Amino acid sequence: MSRVIEMQSSDNDDSSQVAERARQVIDEHNAVQLATLGGTWSPWILGAYMARAQGELAQELTKVAGASLHPELDLVLMVELHGKTITNLRADPRVAISISHNDATRDFIQASGRAVLLPEYATEPVMAALTRKMPWYKLYTPCVPVGLALSDLFVTSFPLGWMPARRLTNRIS
Repeated sequence: MSRVIEMQSSDNDDSSQVAERARQVIDEHNAVQLATLGGTWSPWILGAYMARAQGELAQELTKVAGASLHPELDLVLMVELHGKTITNLRADPRVAISISHNDATRDFIQASGRAVLLPEYATEPVMAALTRKMPWYKLYTPCVPVGLALSDLFVTSFPLGWMPARRLTNRIS
């Protein structure tokens, strides 16, 4: 059984370092692997382009999912309107994610949280966040904006010796 080192806001120095490493991993990657945990097509894993939620998008996630210790770690993405992922999210908003190079010697994140189906007016700010990060980003099918309000993040860093992962609690229920 593996051991996990847990961080909460009381471990300020260490949790700040873990949060900063998580931000770096998110910023270094364009895509997230998103697993839905309920619904007709469960389990279902989707690869999707993502960006960090900022400004009004972060506020929208906080309204629905509750306060976050590190709101800059929440994500936004576009999900196909008629796809399996959105069908599952409508049935059960629980999600798990992975952001990695598929190489255990490079930093990676695993996390759990809740998907928030954002209102239609959030389409423009989500698309702006995605195209700021990836100027080439385009949609080819009808999509809806989704936020990922992450609760628990597990950050693994071989260079820092974070094997097992460091746990960062982002939302306290």
